[in-house]
Amino acid sequence: MCVLELCEGLLALRHQGSHWTCEDRFLRLCSLHREELAAIPKTFWGNQDLWLDMLCTEIVRGIFSKSGLEHHPQLSASLGVGWKTSVDSWLEEAYNSATLGMSFPPARPIMSAKAIPFVVRSLSRLGQENMPHAVNVQQRYRPAMRATLFQKNRSFMQAAKPSSVVCQKCGLDFSQRLGQCPTCCPSKPSQSTLPAHAEQAVDSWQDCLSARISDDLAWLEASDVKWCHGGSGGATLIRLPSGVVCVKRCTPLELFAQRMAQALKVPTAGMRPIRGREEHSLINQAIGKHVEQHEKGFIRRKGGDLVAVMEFVDGCVMMGIPAHNYLRKDLDATPPWHELGRLMAFDMLINNFDRLPLVWLNDGNLTNVMLGSISGVVVGIDQAVHPITHTGGRQDYMVRVQGAAIEARDGVAKCFTAAKEAIYNNTAADLTVAEMSSLRSGCFDFLTEIVALVEAGCFEPIVQAVSKDVAAHLAQEDDEDSDRSEESSMRHSRDMICQVAQALREVLR
Repeated sequence: MCVLELCEGLLALRHQGSHWTCEDRFLRLCSLHREELAAIPKTFWGNQDLWLDMLCTEIVRGIFSKSGLEHHPQLSASLGVGWKTSVDSWLEEAYNSATLGMSFPPARPIMSAKAIPFVVRSLSRLGQENMPHAVNVQQRYRPAMRATLFQKNRSFMQAAKPSSVVCQKCGLDFSQRLGQCPTCCPSKPSQSTLPAHAEQAVDSWQDCLSARISDDLAWLEASDVKWCHGGSGGATLIRLPSGVVCVKRCTPLELFAQRMAQALKVPTAGMRPIRGREEHSLINQAIGKHVEQHEKGFIRRKGGDLVAVMEFVDGCVMMGIPAHNYLRKDLDATPPWHELGRLMAFDMLINNFDRLPLVWLNDGNLTNVMLGSISGVVVGIDQAVHPITHTGGRQDYMVRVQGAAIEARDGVAKCFTAAKEAIYNNTAADLTVAEMSSLRSGCFDFLTEIVALVEAGCFEPIVQAVSKDVAAHLAQEDDEDSDRSEESSMRHSRDMICQVAQALREVLR
């Protein structure tokens, strides 16, 4: 079987023109096993069948995208012009249904990232993993096999859909795993102001310029609003005459981390707390023009938190097919590994474990890395300082930081192997020896800069200045209940960051 035959078989298994389900015929066609797919969704995510259908749909989209066959003359007519929009709409509907009621839902692109290794495996088994264009398959294509496969596909298409039911209201069929008809009972979409039928409208946000967050922004002239999912509570994009900005609620330790990054010249999304209650009111008025009150989007204050305006970062998150294409197919892309190494080193300094698993025993969260932005080849988003108050725990952390610093200097890859695996699991980019060397070099360069600041007596004043800046913004909020706890948290953060810097000096001076 060749890739074209695989894609024709997948087309025959498509449900409602929008998605694929985890059924035996799909698994056999892609040479996959249910057990390995079933290991992806966590038990506490709930409806595993729906998550598996989302994963299978992402696998198929990846196969068509990576092989280039979405533009093949023999398949494009069957796919339809708006097939990606239909797939995206179904995935959005399925995600909203699967995460309904979750306090901390998985990241929206998680299934796209998890699909990549299966996409690569399915294509590599056919010898087509790196196929430059669909015409290569057409030249190797055998008409006799196509005729045979077509007859099989007809029987697939005529088979009953085991997971579909007919809506009693509109008469249309829909996936039973969604629980309700998406036509009659649509969920509140996260992209509430974007036309669901217009793929260009979705992409248009990434084509926008970023507004200067330091300016006085014309909030009441907002022309569009989009709410985005996120592990830290999500954020709202607002399109203004001067460009796009992001507004979200943030903790003081998130602001602390961003200010530290700014002081140490680590590219991260810029952030400023809003200028009093008047600007907060204007922001909610701007959102209210485009989002109904019962929908997500309004930015509300919460005890101890700040409302901040953040820089809109273009590019793509380091997860899924777009990231894979940027890292492996875009010949004009600047290699990101040195800058990514610097970002990893900064995360060690502030104990920001929600990005790449360098000295932490977790899977990482690469949605907090943006690639190919105008602001930089690698830009960090959603970072925070995580102070360690337990004496034994902090000491253990210092030992792990020192071990990673020695590896960055000496070229050993024990700690960095976890980061390499996370990058592969999220982007299917298997780092070469040279790329790993660049990653370690970037990490080591940043760590030596920190040591130089410590030895010059400049590092602690930087930390103190950042702490005072954050405290000043907190004082403007007049939140007496949180003053003591937030000051204690910042004191622990200052102490931990300075102790990490001293620990680095001990092994790198």
